[in-house]
Amino acid sequence: MESVLEQHGHLFVEEEMKWINSFRKLEESQQRLYIRMYHRKGPWFKMNSIVYKEIPDTPSQCDVLVSNDFALYLNEINSTDISFEQMEEILNLMNVSELKSILKFGNWKASS
Repeated sequence: MESVLEQHGHLFVEEEMKWINSFRKLEESQQRLYIRMYHRKGPWFKMNSIVYKEIPDTPSQCDVLVSNDFALYLNEINSTDISFEQMEEILNLMNVSELKSILKFGNWKASS
């Protein structure tokens, strides 16, 4: 990243430079986690699936990414801002037990 910035930094717009500078301020483990998540399939991940032996205390690292606007938690999103397609992607991540819990929470009944 450093050599790209030195040789081609003039090609980045202000918004991109802000992002790069924010990323550079993260600790190495937080940068690694962001890159790992970026390369995973899909925009949504269950917290219990984000485990890497080289990244200690993943939940705390996720908190830092969220507080620096590199990620967000689903519970921090207004439900009206989630599209049908996004909701479908989220529900597809869940197992039967988790889906039943949602149905109970919403006081809905599952049809057979």
